[in-house]
Amino acid sequence: MEMIVADRRLQPFVVKETIKPGIEFHRGARDLSIEGMVLDTPPDLLENSRYIWLEFGLDDGEDRVKALAEITEKDQLGVKVRFKHMFPDHKRKLAIFLDKEALN
Repeated sequence: MEMIVADRRLQPFVVKETIKPGIEFHRGARDLSIEGMVLDTPPDLLENSRYIWLEFGLDDGEDRVKALAEITEKDQLGVKVRFKHMFPDHKRKLAIFLDKEALN
């Protein structure tokens, strides 16, 4: 899987996936960018899903980002998603966070 983006966070982190109301999982994720991320989710778990809700924290522990993500690719390495919808203030928080990560 390849994400071509300038600013991204490569370190693994935890994300809450909501596949549908009442069905939630906490899984690993990586390769976070303003456009999407890669989920460490078994591809067969999402075989009938096109969209999932994601929620994840940024480093300060207080800022949480929620996004509707579209599944774009699945393979043995994970599930690649593209953010389809994110509230403007969440997108701003994520952009600021990624800018700080790029400086480190």
